[in-house]
Amino acid sequence: MTQIVGQLDNSNNYAGTTTVASGVLILGKNNGALAIPGNLVIDAGAYVQFDGANSVARVGALGVTANQIATNATVIDNGVFDIAGINQTIAALYGNGIVRLDDSHLFSGTGVGTIGVLTVGSGNFTGTIMGAAPDDSLRKWAREN
Repeated sequence: MTQIVGQLDNSNNYAGTTTVASGVLILGKNNGALAIPGNLVIDAGAYVQFDGANSVARVGALGVTANQIATNATVIDNGVFDIAGINQTIAALYGNGIVRLDDSHLFSGTGVGTIGVLTVGSGNFTGTIMGAAPDDSLRKWAREN
C-alpha cells in the first residue's frame, strides 16, 4: 500500500500520468493541495482510495479536502476508484472498473456514512457505481458535446 500524504498542505509536483498497476494507493492531501496533478490510470486489480471523510482510525485523515486529483484530469478506471465520501471533479472518466462514492466501508458503526459527489465532464465509463446516492439529485454527470 502506498499513501500520498507527505507535506499535507503541499501539492505533488509530478504533472505526468500516474498509473496504479497493482496494490492500493491512498490519497490524503488537505487545504486544497493536489495528490495527483495530472491524469490517473487505474489498472485492473489496482485500488485508488481517498482517505475518507470518516476514516478517523487511519493516519492522514485530518481534514482531507475535495479534489485530490486535478479537476482538468482524465481518469481511466479499470480497477477501483474510491472517493470515500470526498467530493471530486474530473474532466473525463473512462474504463469499466468500479467507482465507490461513500465511505461506509471505512468505519464501523451504523448508518450509511458520507456520500461523495463525483462530477465528471465527459467520458465513456461503463463500469459499476457503488455506494451511490439515494437519488439522482446528488449525481452530477455533466455531458458537454
